[in-house]
Parts: sequence; C-alpha cells; structure tokens
Amino acid sequence: MFWYNAFNGTFNSIAWTTTPALEARVSVSGDGTHAMIGWAQFNQTFSMVAEYPNNVLLKNVTGHAWDSINNILYAQIPDAAWLPQPLSPVRISRRR
Repeated sequence: MFWYNAFNGTFNSIAWTTTPALEARVSVSGDGTHAMIGWAQFNQTFSMVAEYPNNVLLKNVTGHAWDSINNILYAQIPDAAWLPQPLSPVRISRRR
C-alpha cells in the first residue's frame, strides 16, 4: 500500500498479506485520513481500523464509495452467506 500526503509531500508505503486478498478496489475519505482497500479500512498510519467479516474473494463483485459529507461508506462486499448455493435436483412432471 502507498500513502501520499499532498499537504506536506510525504510518501509512505507498507506491504500487507491478507487472506482473502484485498483486491485493487480503493476508496479514500474526503479528508484523506482513511482508505477502504478491498474489504478493510485503513488509517494514515496503515493500521486496519475496520474490516468486513467472513468476506470471500469474488473479482467481479466488490466496490465501495465514501460519502464524506454524511460520513457514510457505501460498500458491496460479498461474504460466505452471499455465495450462491448449489441447486437441488427438481423433478418436473408433464401433463398429458
């Protein structure tokens, strides 16, 4: 992860390994103090301050956006309960 502070020109970085992977979905708060990366929220010191529990990695279903004015984070993060369950066999009878 990289963090650039535009006010003082500082640049910081850190490496994290997570399971599942965080993926490359990044949303930054309006004041720049927090970033949502994948399923986890980080502050400017790279501390994980929140995470979505029981998440699963689906590359085509994930996204988030900050509403900094109302202090709301909108997110679509799949979890184990969301995964489609296998279909049970169904018997179809025809009318004669």
